[in-house]
Amino acid sequence: MRRAFAIGATSAVSGLAGVSAGAEGLVVSCGGQHVDYSESTTAIGGVERTVSIQDSSEEDGSFRVRISPVTGLSREQALTQAFMQTDIACMQLDARPVPAKFIEHSGDAWVFASGCEGHWVRMEDKCP
Repeated sequence: MRRAFAIGATSAVSGLAGVSAGAEGLVVSCGGQHVDYSESTTAIGGVERTVSIQDSSEEDGSFRVRISPVTGLSREQALTQAFMQTDIACMQLDARPVPAKFIEHSGDAWVFASGCEGHWVRMEDKCP
């Protein structure tokens, strides 16, 4: 049941991608299908936005969440999306989310520090 929920919830926020990902350990490859949990597109305030996880470190579980474009997107709205993206990533890694914190407004993106605590599983272990 948990796996079905994860696939259903993620289908709404992520797309199919190639074999490489912007964050270590966030690509599921099962039966020829590749799902990249490190980047998604979502509509916030009626505007399509890209939400990506970057600069991940499995050593300390940290990563950055980047959301763009910023036009019409408040820092608070972006922070909420960063929390949700962190939850999805950590759920896939069987780890606890670390609350996102604002870092900077960089170019046309909001950037937040976040991460996961605890056990990071290999995605291959989750493929039936």
